[in-house]
Amino acid sequence: MRALWLAAPLLLASVLLALAMAPAGEVHAVHQSRDKCYHCPDDLLVDPTVPPDWQFIPSGILPGESFRLLFVTPKQVTPSDEGWRFSYFDYYANLAAADNGRLGQYHAAFQAVVSCGYSDARDHTSTRGEGVPIYWLNGAKVADDYQDFWDGSWDSNEPRNRSGNVLESAHVHTGTRSDGTHDTYSICGGLVIYGLPHQPGSEIAAYRGSGSQAGSVYALSTVFTVSVNPAAPGRPSVSSVTPDSATMTWSAPRHPGATPIFDYNVQIKRAADSSWVGSTPYHWGTDTTHTLTGLSPDTQYQVRVFAKNHGAGGSDVGYGPASPVTTFHTKTVEPSAPGKPRVTPLETTATVKWTAPAWPGSPAFHDYDLSVTPAPGVDADIDGTATTFTLTGLESDTTYRVQVRANNSAGSGHWSPAATFHTLSTSQVPADWQLKPESLGEGDLFRLLFASSRTSENIYNNLSYYDQAVRNAAGNGHEAIVPYASEVKAVMSTISTNARDTTKTSALDTAIPIYWLNGAKVADDYGDFWDGCWDSNEPRDENGDSVQENTRVWTATKSNGYKADPYHYAGSVSPAYGDPTVDCKEIWQHYEWRANQHRVYGITDVFLVGP
Repeated sequence: MRALWLAAPLLLASVLLALAMAPAGEVHAVHQSRDKCYHCPDDLLVDPTVPPDWQFIPSGILPGESFRLLFVTPKQVTPSDEGWRFSYFDYYANLAAADNGRLGQYHAAFQAVVSCGYSDARDHTSTRGEGVPIYWLNGAKVADDYQDFWDGSWDSNEPRNRSGNVLESAHVHTGTRSDGTHDTYSICGGLVIYGLPHQPGSEIAAYRGSGSQAGSVYALSTVFTVSVNPAAPGRPSVSSVTPDSATMTWSAPRHPGATPIFDYNVQIKRAADSSWVGSTPYHWGTDTTHTLTGLSPDTQYQVRVFAKNHGAGGSDVGYGPASPVTTFHTKTVEPSAPGKPRVTPLETTATVKWTAPAWPGSPAFHDYDLSVTPAPGVDADIDGTATTFTLTGLESDTTYRVQVRANNSAGSGHWSPAATFHTLSTSQVPADWQLKPESLGEGDLFRLLFASSRTSENIYNNLSYYDQAVRNAAGNGHEAIVPYASEVKAVMSTISTNARDTTKTSALDTAIPIYWLNGAKVADDYGDFWDGCWDSNEPRDENGDSVQENTRVWTATKSNGYKADPYHYAGSVSPAYGDPTVDCKEIWQHYEWRANQHRVYGITDVFLVGP
């Protein structure tokens, strides 16, 4: 008795020391595991039913049959830490199983195959008697039953780890004789029994070794029983959605269960509701397509499907688990919104184009409304279903906003996204003009861009300085551009201006392409110009010559056309620059000392191709 009193403080001290040396999070987790696994073993000993398509069901196991799974944990368990508690080893078995995400909720169904003190591993793991077959996780059969498991030699010596992969070598703490009983050298002591899963006849008890070294343990699951009911059908897909109906399709379960599937139960609910109801009409038979009717317009619904068979046979009905839930939204009675308009403006007119609504409404739409702000001097109502309209009566050099909506007999649909555009002051050039892009013809609009051949510092916070620089360049450039030099603008931002505004390219929906002077297309429209990446990285100067050296260009501008951050706009300490030869760095590449010499972009006003 005196020896016990002397040993108790030492034992308690060793336990507290082990806990003190563990990370805080791990100590918390160990306590959680003890509270659950040691005091409440039933949490782990419940025999779960797994769906018939579960990926870890061993080959040859049929619906209604049972089995157990075994794997070797990582080398992280030290028996002498707290070997007097089964829950210590069960914790690591659970922890290892939890690292295999494919085990899902079943990770808590594993226990350590260990003996401790006067307690036997076969009792701790409930493996007395005949029992069920045991398999390596994702591997071969270990034993036909519990008696075979404890007969001294296993049927397979190809152990698996927690992921179900083949394990090359392992030394496993068991503290157990080959028959499943405890030994003097149980897992509680300074010396423990080790097993060698690769060596026939030595899987449980191979040798005795130090209990102070970290090692692995066997993790054995509780009894899994394969459900006789079907697995879950595939997630439904929903199509042909109208205001009051929808068609759903799903794939059959990967496993029908013990008997063939004879029906599916389709359930539906409004997304905001909590209760599921049977579909209307009710689904009968094995067809995996079903049309829902009686739905409400403009409403979000959820659907799921259950497969049914006769369970273990006879007249009983076996329901499998539900499919994943699919959410869908019924159409409105009115048409959906048309596509965002694209606009080609002139001085007092603009051509607006859009795409028809994806949902025409029920009944289908019959005409459109066009909203223009500020209102033009003429009516913008549209009769019919054409998707092009020319606005007239506009003011020159003015920014407008336009939207479109479709109408049917039930009412008006949603407005399209708004598009902005800016009316122009154009310069007409002949169809054979030297700098006209080859692909353009009479009536087409375009602008030209160049990188000035002359470089300069960026020390002025005055846009007129840079405008004059590119106008001077154009005035001494290609003979065809000289007459329009006074209309050229610098692509530059200052402390108070944005390049997209001063170059009149802020109406991003304006469908006017921009080309290198005597070169390739830079952008399809203004939105493309400011999207961060140009279509061509073969810049030209004001003479139409290729730019191949000293390619950096002062911009003081972000890629979206707005002024750069403080200290990087024109005249600041380190203005931003771009490089037209580097993809997606044409406007903003970096910034540097303002006294350095770089080019400047010049952009013309709009040209109209004449006859």
